[in-house]
Amino acid sequence: MKKLSLIITCLMIFTNFNVNAQYRAQKKKYDYRHYTYQPGDRCRPFTAAFASLFIPGLGQMICGEGLRGTCYLFGCAGSLLVSYKGVMKFSSATESDPNFSQAEKTGFAMFTGGLASAAVLWIWSIADAPRVAKVKNLASRDKRKASGNLSIQPYLNFQSYAANNKTMLGLSVNINF
Repeated sequence: MKKLSLIITCLMIFTNFNVNAQYRAQKKKYDYRHYTYQPGDRCRPFTAAFASLFIPGLGQMICGEGLRGTCYLFGCAGSLLVSYKGVMKFSSATESDPNFSQAEKTGFAMFTGGLASAAVLWIWSIADAPRVAKVKNLASRDKRKASGNLSIQPYLNFQSYAANNKTMLGLSVNINF
């Protein structure tokens, strides 16, 4: 069961990787503070932040920055693992052990450090997710403005007059720049 859940988790993470994940380059060009919502925006900042509230990095993954989100996720998981190891070290120390005081201090430091770093990464993930969404939206708007659009559609029209029945066929071309 553990292998299956690990495989499913890995598949979910790797399907969120986007080859065009360009946030690092885009944040230099676009300022998230100048963002205003417009219909057609692909990423919703509130949704990204809300998703990162429950799972660190999920908001970044939703916005197409899978690697960035995965780093937040595994960073928090690693920090919590260090915290767990600290609890185990702290609880396994016995008073008859010659290094009892040192093991107790080390275990407590690992526990508090792991929890603190997990909390910082989680909060950072929540704050970063809407910024990623805003920058991605600004970049996609700019890309839509810069690129042209060509659409070709079939045209079919039936005209019926008293003396003449005609069917008109053709193509309709629409070009936008």
